[in-house]
Amino acid sequence: MKQPIYDIENMEKREDELLFSVKLMAEHPIFKGHFPDHPILPGIISIYMVKDCFSQYHHVDYTFFHIIQCKFIKIIDPTLHSKLNISVKNALSNDNKIELSGKIFNKIETFVTLKILIV
Repeated sequence: MKQPIYDIENMEKREDELLFSVKLMAEHPIFKGHFPDHPILPGIISIYMVKDCFSQYHHVDYTFFHIIQCKFIKIIDPTLHSKLNISVKNALSNDNKIELSGKIFNKIETFVTLKILIV
């Protein structure tokens, strides 16, 4: 069984968004290699977490189609930022793909903003 890199601790539906509380597992082996003595959450994992939260809320295994925009604003160090929030808003595009707007943040700062298409 694979060791999880994060755990979704809470899911909440608000007016026009889904809000998730996520805990990073700082002891995960990926952080030993990315990077030794200076762990950083890989960017692709950040993008995956937004899609995965939306997928788990809807109980559907969505697939990436296209990254429209992605900004890595601040490095996520799992030893300093183990508790994160993920906000996801969605809209149906005109070709039946789902456009997600996501943000990874905590009480103090925003780490990642993105727009992706999933199917």
